Amino acid sequence: MSPSTDAKPQTQTLTKPADEPRAEIFYVGDASAFPPTIRPGKRSGIEQRRTKRQRVSKMAELVFSFRGKPIECQVIDETRFGVMLETPETTDVPERMKIRFVGGPTFAALRRWASGNKVGLEFVGLFLEDEVTMSQVRMIRTVLKEAGVHAAVQMLRERDFFQSSQLRTAAEEAEIAIARLESALV
Repeated sequence: MSPSTDAKPQTQTLTKPADEPRAEIFYVGDASAFPPTIRPGKRSGIEQRRTKRQRVSKMAELVFSFRGKPIECQVIDETRFGVMLETPETTDVPERMKIRFVGGPTFAALRRWASGNKVGLEFVGLFLEDEVTMSQVRMIRTVLKEAGVHAAVQMLRERDFFQSSQLRTAAEEAEIAIARLESALV
């Protein structure tokens, strides 16, 4: 028999804060060859987020294609990939929808989970081309061409980068690149 079929499962208990449940990883073979890289979570036992949550308090609307009136909601926390929000009451939320941030962009979103009046959404793409957002984007694009990177980034900052971490990163990288170019030309 080969070593992999003879191996007995080994258990390794992860160290954790006292308020989190115990998490065990089962290995077949030598457990020391596979150090644990997961973090115990409070519900499933494993934290599945790609980035850390940031607590926020923003208002938004959920827009469904089959429903005439949007549902107002409060965004509780966000990552660059999605949000957790709270609706005024328990609502059946479809798998696909749009989330429109008050004074900001609209994103296509997928429902990842729902529990009571709380819902977890994952963004699909950067942001949708609603009229208000696209009008502002066109204006900033014109400023970029006519007044330069610094003026355009300032306008983006005033609009909180349309709540897009990808747009924020691109703008900040552009500023850094301009600063490097300027210092290299001195």
